[in-house]
Amino acid sequence: MAACLATSRRTAPSGLALAAVMIGSSTAHAAGTWTRLARNAPGPVVLMLQLSDGTVMAANNSNSIGSAWYRLTPDSHGSYINGTWTTLAPMHNSRLWYSSAVLKDGRVFVAGGEYGTGGAASEVYDPLSNAWTSIPVPTALLNPALLSPSAQENQGFYDSCSKILANGNVLVTPVAPATYGGTLIFNAALNSWSAGPTLFRGAYEAEASWVKLADNTILTVDPFGVNSERYNPASNTWINDGVVPVALYDPVLGEMGAALRLPDGRAFFLGASGHTALYTPTGTTAPGAWAAGPDIPNNQSTPDAPAAMMVNGKILCAVGPKVYLDANNAPVFPGPTTFYEYDPIANSFASVGAPVGTSDPLPPYATMMLTLPDGNVLFSHFAADLYVYQPDGAPLAAGKPVVSTVSPNPDGSFHLTGTGLNGISEGAAYGDDAQMDSNYPLVRFIDGAGTVYYARTYNWSSTGVGTGLQPVTTEFRPPLNLPPGTFNLFVVANGIASDPVPFQFGGTVAITGTGANTIIDSTGDGNGNGRVDPGETAIRVFVPLQNTGTAAATNVTALLVSNTATVSIVTGAAPYANIPAGAASSSNLTPFVISVSAAHPCGDPISLTLNVSSDSAPAVYPFTLTTGQPGPVSGPITITYSGPPVAIPDNSPAGVTIPLVVAGLTGRISDVNFRFNGTSCNATVGSTTVGLDHSWVGDLTITLRSPSGTLVTLMNRPGGVDNGGNNFCNTTLDDQASSPIQSILATGNPWTGSFTPSSPLSVLNGEVPNGTWQLIAADGFPTDTGTIRAFSLVLSTRLPSTCDPSGSCVPAAITAHPSVQHACPGGMASFSVTASGAPPISYQWRLNSVDLPGATGPTLTFPSPQPSNAGSYDCVVHNNCGMATSNPASLVFCQADFNCVDGLSVQDIFDFLGAWFAGDPRGDFNGDGTTNVGDVFSFLGAWFGGCA
Repeated sequence: MAACLATSRRTAPSGLALAAVMIGSSTAHAAGTWTRLARNAPGPVVLMLQLSDGTVMAANNSNSIGSAWYRLTPDSHGSYINGTWTTLAPMHNSRLWYSSAVLKDGRVFVAGGEYGTGGAASEVYDPLSNAWTSIPVPTALLNPALLSPSAQENQGFYDSCSKILANGNVLVTPVAPATYGGTLIFNAALNSWSAGPTLFRGAYEAEASWVKLADNTILTVDPFGVNSERYNPASNTWINDGVVPVALYDPVLGEMGAALRLPDGRAFFLGASGHTALYTPTGTTAPGAWAAGPDIPNNQSTPDAPAAMMVNGKILCAVGPKVYLDANNAPVFPGPTTFYEYDPIANSFASVGAPVGTSDPLPPYATMMLTLPDGNVLFSHFAADLYVYQPDGAPLAAGKPVVSTVSPNPDGSFHLTGTGLNGISEGAAYGDDAQMDSNYPLVRFIDGAGTVYYARTYNWSSTGVGTGLQPVTTEFRPPLNLPPGTFNLFVVANGIASDPVPFQFGGTVAITGTGANTIIDSTGDGNGNGRVDPGETAIRVFVPLQNTGTAAATNVTALLVSNTATVSIVTGAAPYANIPAGAASSSNLTPFVISVSAAHPCGDPISLTLNVSSDSAPAVYPFTLTTGQPGPVSGPITITYSGPPVAIPDNSPAGVTIPLVVAGLTGRISDVNFRFNGTSCNATVGSTTVGLDHSWVGDLTITLRSPSGTLVTLMNRPGGVDNGGNNFCNTTLDDQASSPIQSILATGNPWTGSFTPSSPLSVLNGEVPNGTWQLIAADGFPTDTGTIRAFSLVLSTRLPSTCDPSGSCVPAAITAHPSVQHACPGGMASFSVTASGAPPISYQWRLNSVDLPGATGPTLTFPSPQPSNAGSYDCVVHNNCGMATSNPASLVFCQADFNCVDGLSVQDIFDFLGAWFAGDPRGDFNGDGTTNVGDVFSFLGAWFGGCA
């Protein structure tokens, strides 16, 4: 590993001794030219990546290790030489020498760093939001606190090789993997990591170079010898390949140069030994044929050095003197750097001048290249001044993309189909320390004045090279500054452009549904409950649409189509108002009307499709309507295995099957969890108190089969095949848990608590729970054994939906109005109302036309009325079919008219005194909480004052 991670390895060009080299005359001279960019970058530049919108993303090299990034945008004529620089958001980690890839959705992936803080970390950059997102790597896959079994270093990516796969994922080989020969795969769709296939031979891919072939296999020469192997995506395995006839790794530090695919399909490897090699693939899993290529002229080499495939089919190479050890046995990467073009047809090198003079004083490892869309090569020598190399000759006809169709998408983007959209090579290369593959389509527009615009491409159907006549697709979105007009559209693959295709752009209309669909079931045979029930006719449906495009949608109409046999369309056509651009929405101006057969199963959804037309692009919006009221959830109910312990057979793919019978449950499954039980949790081998004892759980695959035959993988060798931990005890597998069972660590045994299963249990939702369930346990490796002792299913079920009978909807109406009420001190008063109409009926009482909180029943009661309660009361009643308001009624608060019968009279005095002497609460006339003489004086004062 010293050759890969030794601290004396290159860190900054300024600290390296430069060895002079004599550049002898070459048999040929290339005719390309160098041009310096008109503007310096904001800082020194190392790695450069081609973004899918035509701009270049460049990593900062301040003090050799950086986190800053810059963007180079070509000028209005597509010139990168006259482009402008801006500063982007920095990474979370600092890095130098690391994995990188532009993902199929246009984001940028990075992982590792031989230097800096990113050794075992990964993150993704989104150009649309100018933001980096850290993607944690589970420590079960890569733990920087532990020593790698493949190297005398802690686990980490470091300067790892990487390559984007056909499915959009990224294959990475850590230089210090967690397992011997281990690889990792980054899932771009889920932003997650998983274990990849083990290398065919060797401990790691340190200092190696990879090249993708036309069959999507990835070829490499294993460190540090002459054996080769390939990654085969069809089987997700590494397979053996041929023997290289010459040594490519240098004998001092084991370095190597770049590897590239040639236009004729062969692979070309540049060695730090000074040798080169050519590989001819078979197109199958059979080994290819290796042959020695021409040695690099003047006894030079590529001890980490860039190279770039050019549009004329030749390769621009940066080379330098061979590495050596100085008097102190320290490695030296000498300069200067000189340049050659390799011609694969002539199988020879031709010398090229440097950007300034005949050579660059830096060693070649301190340089980078990138293939540009304009057919040139961008060159960096770890400084702020960058250069462009323009090759001579015409672009290869074999590398020209062909555009077949361009069609609009509903969201304002476009779908493009063609052949050769990815080019015939991956562009530029460097090796293990940096990757800058650009084998994906770019879309360029040029107007009549020669103004150039780039779209943003994404969701490429392929990341292959040399795809020939295989149809390839990409989505693209025109830039925001693209004006309406007629353009020539070109697809560009690594600098080679297609023939022009006319493209008319006038702003885009992108219509889709909002999801806020509503129904009214108060006409026809609707029962007015606000839901769709079987047997209802004349259900009015409203479907709001939104326009997320850049132009207004005009003359919008839509036609509703039923995809459900029991639902017919009564009125299927409806107009919409014009919908402005920018997510503005509008609903149909007249209702769609549907009729539901009485035979429609209650609870089954209704599938509908809305076909939308306008003056611009059409749109299709599928949606569903629910029927009935979903039934209540029952449970959870625990069903526990009560049989004897069951041994798990050793090294048996078939494993053992344990039945568990579930009976007597109603409804269908709405949630299911699985649990290994236990009475005393411990990590003792052969423990009889845990739910599952096993001395190496990394051997185990546990599967659950439902009575309907659905299989769910609960765990698949959790923690990896090297997880030698023991025992599961009170371990719950639950889709809603936060920790995945697949990421457990051996140090955490015995495992208790909740974990997410290897595959979701939610696939069982909707199935009938009753019947025989089966737990299947398989051990995938010899020696270690275990036993299943106690487990349970935890089931929740949902009862069937309920539907109301159809029937004409009767609006709510008042049949009995409230009457005037007289309130007496300490007494009680109440209003009531009677209403009719289709249920459910709602009530809302009001005081002086203002809603009373909580007063939502047919009766309004005052258990102890106060003068403040006096006023005018009414009640608003409503259902789904209409509403009505009762007549107002007053609440009159009686004071000295104590009996609230005949106005003020002597009888009121006697009634009050009777209550007062009896200690009746009504005797507390002044409301101070006690019955005393003060109440008598208060009452007599009101009576003599005539206060009724």
